[in-house]
Amino acid sequence: MPGAQNVSTVTPLVEWINPDRDENAKGDGTKVCKWEQPVGNLDLKSGVNPYEDARAHRGGIRGDFVIMGYSFTPNWAASRNAHDKYDFYIRRSFDGGATWTTDPDSTETVVHTDIFIDPDGVSGADLTEMGDDESEATKHYEVETTYAGGGVYEPGRNVSLLKNNKTSVIEPRIVAVPGTIKVGGVWTGIAEDKQDPNVFYVAYGTATNLRDVDKTPEDLFYSFSTDKGTTLFEETWIVNPESDGTNAGETVTGWYRLAKGDQEQGEVQLRMTPDGSRFYSAWLDEGEEGSDIVLRRIMPSEFECNVVPDETP
Repeated sequence: MPGAQNVSTVTPLVEWINPDRDENAKGDGTKVCKWEQPVGNLDLKSGVNPYEDARAHRGGIRGDFVIMGYSFTPNWAASRNAHDKYDFYIRRSFDGGATWTTDPDSTETVVHTDIFIDPDGVSGADLTEMGDDESEATKHYEVETTYAGGGVYEPGRNVSLLKNNKTSVIEPRIVAVPGTIKVGGVWTGIAEDKQDPNVFYVAYGTATNLRDVDKTPEDLFYSFSTDKGTTLFEETWIVNPESDGTNAGETVTGWYRLAKGDQEQGEVQLRMTPDGSRFYSAWLDEGEEGSDIVLRRIMPSEFECNVVPDETP
């Protein structure tokens, strides 16, 4: 078995250094625009990359299968000033944490989407005390990388994919299904009482991430997998045509919305039946009039037992 592993550190590939940085500003004015996470990074010591930050680690274990996650930003100093943000990353191991790979028993490929920053989109005007540019780098671009099934090395996967710096990930969650429910040491015979080790649920919250605005909880999102993380289920919807956002009227795909609105929603807790077909979540819902604990039960239609049979002759 290996010793301690560094599962979050990335290696910067492209950096932008503010040419107009104030000599008296804190920090060196560097912004990491593109990075990679080769297998050798597992052996790196903490602090090798001074620009990144990882926190809020979570995980689940079922036999030799390990699923773990964390919130991560490639630019911790910039994120403090709303010039970057945290996303939710997950990693998987199928041999108890010895290696981090795709599923050795699956032929399905896994597509990673990384959101990088075009250094030409960064302005050197209006510096902050940290030496960063005042305006957000708007020229983000996405890069898709495919990892084959069959036990190929797989770096951390960004599963939240926040599109801009106005919000940031907080309080990520990963919860595996509980063990089989037994009576007298034997499975009850009830389908939902039998553990499916391929299933787990994930969730995260968002928080405001704007300059001179308190960072407070916003909304909650969730997803789940029935194949040990090779696939995470998402929903598709049409954005309100009257929306002020950039996707007004478009059909978009993303995580299921667990809680959304003007209230502050955070500190979500997750539980499910052993087969994963019924999902329960509770969170703190807080507004001007006080706070409440809200409970929600969800029965995803991706589980056959939750679909009403078609009785059409």
